[in-house]
Amino acid sequence: MKKTLIMLVIFGTFFSCFTDVNAKPTNDNQVNCDTLEAMFITLLNPLSVEIILERIGGQGMSYSLSDAKILDIERPEVGGFRFITTIRYNSYTGPHNPPYGIEILTYDITASGAKLLNYTHKIIN
Repeated sequence: MKKTLIMLVIFGTFFSCFTDVNAKPTNDNQVNCDTLEAMFITLLNPLSVEIILERIGGQGMSYSLSDAKILDIERPEVGGFRFITTIRYNSYTGPHNPPYGIEILTYDITASGAKLLNYTHKIIN
């Protein structure tokens, strides 16, 4: 009985040492970068629409959030909660009619809110 038990323990140990484990790491806690970018653009939308419509004016001028793109994010202080962010919006008249434009807005974002640092408007055809 002892020999059988010892052989079973030895065989089990030997078998478990040379068996590959095919476990894959899970990324359940990671958020997709596209989702974060869309959320960030959405949070800045109320300020962006106010600035863009004030600057380019006119009835019927608009832009699409789905075309907006974050060009740059800087964090001036390591570990700080201040971000300098540049976003590009494609503007248009009416239902996506010309004149088309590119609006580039640079924000200084802190825990107390966002302020516009720079605005560039370029008409494209």
